[in-house]
Amino acid sequence: MWALAATSGAVVAGAGCTRRARAGTLAWSAACWVMLRWHLGMVDRPGREPCLVAGDALTLARLWGSPLVFSVRREQLVSVVALAAVSDVLDGPLARRHAATRLGRDVDSAADLTVLVSAFARPALLPRTARVALAARVLAPAALTTVHYFRDADRPAWAQRHASRHAATPTLLGVAVAARGAQRAGGALVVVGSMLALSALRRSTRESSVAVARSYVAEPGSPSTGGLARTPT
Repeated sequence: MWALAATSGAVVAGAGCTRRARAGTLAWSAACWVMLRWHLGMVDRPGREPCLVAGDALTLARLWGSPLVFSVRREQLVSVVALAAVSDVLDGPLARRHAATRLGRDVDSAADLTVLVSAFARPALLPRTARVALAARVLAPAALTTVHYFRDADRPAWAQRHASRHAATPTLLGVAVAARGAQRAGGALVVVGSMLALSALRRSTRESSVAVARSYVAEPGSPSTGGLARTPT
């Protein structure tokens, strides 16, 4: 039911756009659902965890409607981005009110990133400084994940992967303001939101590094770890 509601929301957001844009959005939605449902298994129900809740419908609608940011007409762009910002504000409280789900925990930040990538790809929307800041905000989490996978053979901690989620709303509002024609003010909001996201990511990475360091204690006579051994958890 909530997946259908998310699809309806994406379709309503794209009302009035070209047939090609609507077809592309539906194709993207179907591909995302196949990936989430059958490949990643995020719609499964482990234990007593609910399958999907109302907050997940907003998250999915934002994810599935993200191509519209690139493809809709300029006069529709403000409403599309504003809807994305509203969904970003409301999906968290709704999820906490009912129950957190795996999909909501892991896809929320990805939905924000897809909207921001679409905004970055749209020509003549943001000034150059804002585009640079937005590129850094999008690429930093990807670089962090790549380093962790190749160095530690594991993904970053949840707090690191989602450290920048609270800074998505001002960034989205900045995109909406820029779409309305105030590129300087909108670009400034995008820069502020991107800097907040990067700062949160840096702080979370530092805290995670400290926690990992504290999980090791000196153990004399342990040649395999150079005198260090990991404490049991």
